[in-house]
Amino acid sequence: MAAAEEGSQGSGGKGKLLTLVILLAAAGGGVGLGFAATKQPKHEEPAAPTTLVYELPELIVNLAETRGQRYLKLRMALKLRATGKEPPSAALTNFDERNPEMRDGLIRLLSAKSFESIESADAKQRLKLEVLSVINDVVLEGSAAKAERLFFLEFLVQ
Repeated sequence: MAAAEEGSQGSGGKGKLLTLVILLAAAGGGVGLGFAATKQPKHEEPAAPTTLVYELPELIVNLAETRGQRYLKLRMALKLRATGKEPPSAALTNFDERNPEMRDGLIRLLSAKSFESIESADAKQRLKLEVLSVINDVVLEGSAAKAERLFFLEFLVQ
C-alpha cells in the first residue's frame, strides 16, 4: 500500500509540477506582453528634406536687337532635389563657388534673347528650361542636388 500511496503521490506531484510550470509560463507570457505593450517608441531623427527652394541673385541684362534700349530684370528661385543620400542643402556651396560661371552663363543666355522671343507664356516656359539647363550643367554638375523647377519671382522688361 505504501507503494500505491507513493505512486499516487508521485503522479500528484508531477501534476502539481506540470500545473506550476503552466502557470509560470502563462504569467511570464503575460508579463512579456505587458512589457511589449508599454515599450517606449523609438525616437527617430527626422529625415533630411529631399527638396529645397533657393533664391538666385537678381539679374539685369540688355536684350538683343534693342541697341541697349530694352532690358530684362529677373529674380528667380530654384527648387533643388537631392540626388543621393545628402540633403540638397549640401549643394548650396556650389552656388557661392561657381557664382561667376553661373552668372556668365545666364547673362550670355538671356542677353541673346530678343523681346519677341521672351514675351509669350510658351517662350517664358522654354526660357525656364534653358535656365535650368545652365544651372544644372554649370553649377550643380556632380553635386548632391539637381534643379528640377524654376520660378520667376520677378520678370520685368523695360
